[in-house]
Amino acid sequence: VTPHASHLIWPIECGMLNRLLPDMYIFTDHYTGSESGKSPGYGISLVAETTTGCILSSECAATHSGASKLQLPEDLGTQAAMSLLQEIKLGGVVNSTHQ
Repeated sequence: VTPHASHLIWPIECGMLNRLLPDMYIFTDHYTGSESGKSPGYGISLVAETTTGCILSSECAATHSGASKLQLPEDLGTQAAMSLLQEIKLGGVVNSTHQ
């Protein structure tokens, strides 16, 4: 997967989340070959810290929508941002996936 995929993902969630919280920090990483476990895809992890110090997160990985097409990076960014917003809306201390 091209390193360009990570540059397509983050503007989507940044646009969605920046409306709510202007102090976001974005870091991107790209691994290839043996460093990536020879993975044919890409993914994203988003982390939010509440004002009380609780950590909430959302993770999404690209899936094959057909025989050989990966999910678009832009769609993955939207999915991850919406998932993080849902976790924030629930107002819990622990992610819903761990309950």
